[in-house]
Parts: sequence; C-alpha cells; structure tokens
Amino acid sequence: MDINLDNFNIRKTIPYNAGPIGLPPGEERYIAKAQGLVGFEIFAKDKIFIKNIEGQQICEVAVFDLNGKSSSGLINKKNNNDAKFIKYILSNSYDKKYLLTKLKKRNIDFNNAKSVDFFDQETESGETISFTCQENGFIIIASPGEAMAIEKNNAASDLEIKVQR
Repeated sequence: MDINLDNFNIRKTIPYNAGPIGLPPGEERYIAKAQGLVGFEIFAKDKIFIKNIEGQQICEVAVFDLNGKSSSGLINKKNNNDAKFIKYILSNSYDKKYLLTKLKKRNIDFNNAKSVDFFDQETESGETISFTCQENGFIIIASPGEAMAIEKNNAASDLEIKVQR
C-alpha cells in the first residue's frame, strides 16, 4: 500500500545540532549551568557571545590576565561587582576541583577577583551580549542563583556561551 504524503500537513524541521559537529570551524560552545560556572582560556581577538536562554538570569563574568590578576579591561568592560557568586562557588563546592587546579597553574587568586555583571531581572529570553577579547587570559562565567522558593518564581537558568576564535 502506497501512502501519498502530499495530502498531509507535515512540518519540516531543521534541527540545531549543538555539538562540535554542528558548530562552524573556529567556534566553541559552553554552558554555564544554573547556579554554576564555567572557565576557559581566552585569546586576543576572540569574540564571546553570552545568551540568556530563559531570561531574567544575571551573568557574572570574571576575567584574569596572564599574570593571574583580575582585569576586566581584557574584554573592554569595567568592573561593577565583587564576583561574590564565583568566590562562593569556588570556595564551597567540592566538584570544582578541576577548575581550581587550572586557576592554581595560572597563579590566579580568585579571592581578589572583581566581576562584570550582565543582564538583570528584566532581561528577555534569548537576549545576547557580546564582546571581543583584547589580550590573552582566562575567563570565568557564572550563572548565579539560589534554590527557588516555592512561593517565588526565581529559579536560576543556564547561560549559553559561544566563542569565535
């Protein structure tokens, strides 16, 4: 029995493959999980895009130069916070040992870190910020939050980071 599919309203999809196979050459993708963080090396002329996937999520960014000093000038921004969430996670979380060893190898003292905060409670879902790195260094991007209270709708959400090298 032959079925003619022309008579049916079939939706064609173009799936987005987010893995390394689905990314263009020279592009990397990271996810800063809700109430978590991600850290990686940056290089001069890298373009970094941070997408607020669900909206209303603050983004905390700490940048360090090659000497391990906190320096938001590497991304052409000015510090506007004290990196409280990054310091809290790195000081109190046992599953960040890999990141701590990376920081130690680079002589980064996260206790003196300053941060640049992006987004706020008014941020729309899908909103993206971007910046270009001026020099080589190391960046930590966090998605701060607390455990959601039942009577509030304040759950932290993930941030998507794309780097074009």
